[in-house]
Amino acid sequence: MDQIQKNNPFIDIIKQYSKVKEMTFPAKKKLNLKGKCYFILTGIVEKKETIFSKNILSFYGAGSLIDFSNLYENNNFVSYQALSDVVVYRISKKDIDFVLSLATTKPILLQLMNAETSHTHLRNQMMMIDTKHRLIHCFQNLNTLLSTEKNDFFYLPKEITMTKLKNYTGLSTTMLYKSLHELRETHAISRHKDGLKIDLSMLKKLNNFAKIS
Repeated sequence: MDQIQKNNPFIDIIKQYSKVKEMTFPAKKKLNLKGKCYFILTGIVEKKETIFSKNILSFYGAGSLIDFSNLYENNNFVSYQALSDVVVYRISKKDIDFVLSLATTKPILLQLMNAETSHTHLRNQMMMIDTKHRLIHCFQNLNTLLSTEKNDFFYLPKEITMTKLKNYTGLSTTMLYKSLHELRETHAISRHKDGLKIDLSMLKKLNNFAKIS
């Protein structure tokens, strides 16, 4: 947790000028984001459409700020729910407005906007991929969104079940399990005591092969 805070200049500035409140949400709890946003210290949160309740738009892990853009857009068509027990800093819109008014925070504002946009970009890019290769992109997305360190392997959190993978990728049950079988055959994924172990270098090779096939 200390490492997550240490690597985030936005949190350092917020804590310098205002008082943040640490909160814990139990698994399955919906987060109320009206007039505030949350910086995740530990745990995983999913973002879903409220109209089509099974349509998962993204996942947020440690080091993520949710939902910065919603402070200014008032988007009522999405909801956020804790998949695991989640520890966060609660940050008010008033405090964010003040910090972002400082000249030295302009680069951080751009960083926040880019981070928020990346969630939408990654999913939209994935949904444009042919279904037989889509799971490769899904696992690459999850590594980008949830990993806090660069490693050769990524362990899929147990909270992200097969049903959630299906709802995030838009794959049918048949195609999802067919893709999982093919990835196991190529040793891109394997069972591990910590969950599904994903070989990122193998995914990259498979992705490059899919582009030319």
